[in-house]
Amino acid sequence: MKIKTLALSALLLSTASAVASIAVAPNAHAQSMEKKYRVVEVSRTMSHSPQALWQAVAGDYGNIANSHPQIVSSEYQSGSLKGELGAERKCNFDGDNKSWTHERIVGWDEANMVMTNAVITSDNYPLDADNSRAIYSVIPTADGGSTFKLLT
Repeated sequence: MKIKTLALSALLLSTASAVASIAVAPNAHAQSMEKKYRVVEVSRTMSHSPQALWQAVAGDYGNIANSHPQIVSSEYQSGSLKGELGAERKCNFDGDNKSWTHERIVGWDEANMVMTNAVITSDNYPLDADNSRAIYSVIPTADGGSTFKLLT
């Protein structure tokens, strides 16, 4: 099931804008302890079921371009076929394939719907690949909807 909603797109766009020049803080599972970084957390509650939202965010990991308004195209890399621990994707941010990130799932807790994503390499994109991680969480709400939380 594809979820391509204004709510998810707006959340991802606001997050991407907020973290364009900010990497993850060392106390938030960063790879290097040499630099200090700010942590940004955003969340949005939606009417989508937790399972549907988890599938859109994590299960369809390589196709993030379907729901992220700043990613022109995306695809699985290195033999990855689905969202799971170790899966890799390449995200293209322009039509010329000159601005991109290569990312990997480095943490996976499907039972609690939590995924940690790390940037491995990037080109012409303002991220410090040594310290760029994001923790995606889907939290069920009492009314059957869900809250999508992103910590970077």
